[in-house]
Amino acid sequence: MSYDAFCSWTGLKLTTAEGVMLDELPPIQRFLNRVLALPIHMLNALFGVFMEKIETATRRALAAGTLVVGLEILRGDKITASALQELRRCPKTDAVTSLVPLTIENSLSYHGADAILDRHPRLQPMRNAASGSIALISPRPAQVFDGDGG
Repeated sequence: MSYDAFCSWTGLKLTTAEGVMLDELPPIQRFLNRVLALPIHMLNALFGVFMEKIETATRRALAAGTLVVGLEILRGDKITASALQELRRCPKTDAVTSLVPLTIENSLSYHGADAILDRHPRLQPMRNAASGSIALISPRPAQVFDGDGG
């Protein structure tokens, strides 16, 4: 969709006659309401392009090491902090940016096939002919549909 088509369909004016973005843009509520009123195929196309731009910007920031993901919750059976490492000290404010390396440990537990089969009697062992690996499969009812989908 061209910019002119977008403005025509939404009734939004975002630039001056010279093509310069307006200082006073419409409120975000009006923008979203007008966009959400577009026909579904236009809305899908618009959000498709929007998501492509977000994914591209995310990939670039990740590659540049500037991607900020926000607060993350770390989980583990044991989390150990190593010695604090000062990365930078601001000469004006004396604020310190530090790195605290963390080691996260999670215990793994392995159960024998007999114990698993005792707890889950519907599972059946199966050997992959190509790799020789063993897997447990769960039988499911077969679904057969007639020509009408019944």
